[in-house]
Amino acid sequence: MTAATSSRSAPRPVTAEDPPLDVARPSGWAALRARIPNEELPGIVTLVVLAALLVSVVIGWAAPTTALSLAVVALGARAVVDSRAGGLPTGAVVGAGVLVVVLSACWWSGTDLDQRPRWTTERPTEGLAAYEMAAGSLTIDLTESPRPLGVTAKVGVGRVIVKVPDADVRAGRVDVQARVAGGWVSVPIPRDDRVRPIGRDAGPALMDEVATQPGDAPTVVVRIDVGIGNVEVHRVR
Repeated sequence: MTAATSSRSAPRPVTAEDPPLDVARPSGWAALRARIPNEELPGIVTLVVLAALLVSVVIGWAAPTTALSLAVVALGARAVVDSRAGGLPTGAVVGAGVLVVVLSACWWSGTDLDQRPRWTTERPTEGLAAYEMAAGSLTIDLTESPRPLGVTAKVGVGRVIVKVPDADVRAGRVDVQARVAGGWVSVPIPRDDRVRPIGRDAGPALMDEVATQPGDAPTVVVRIDVGIGNVEVHRVR
């Protein structure tokens, strides 16, 4: 009796024809993590951190200087992880290097990156005008400004466009000098115009420089200082 009972209670072997057993599957974050290969996880985490920093700057939760500094730290950590995994952290190193150059240029030029970028066009109405911005695009339209005229402009990160009458440029009455720490200067043709990328300090005595030059000296003098970006001089016919 006992032997028969034991025989009937013994488990039956599982065969291929039997329905599959219910196995607990991961859900939520565990399921998502299971689908991500280990070698791709550092890159995804880095992108999420950089995106979060960008959003925090856009909505005003973090200052740009702070966000850039944290981005350098994140990229540096990514480079360390890639190196320990046996990979070449070229992208992370280049990205961190670019951000370090931007921060260094802004520090060197005294630019406050925490100011909001601006896109503006200025038309000087007086003999001496000075403009300064942390980031953005500054257009200086001199086509209808009085003469003599002295203009200084300082931009940390961005672009400066100077519009001058073509006749004044050809007559040699325009002298534009620009200094760019990282970027380029686009000047009009021909190259013998008095528009050239030469570094020079600009100050309040700019009008004295314009007024005291004898003969057919330039009556429009512009001094531009840009940290990261470019300077363009456009002729207006």
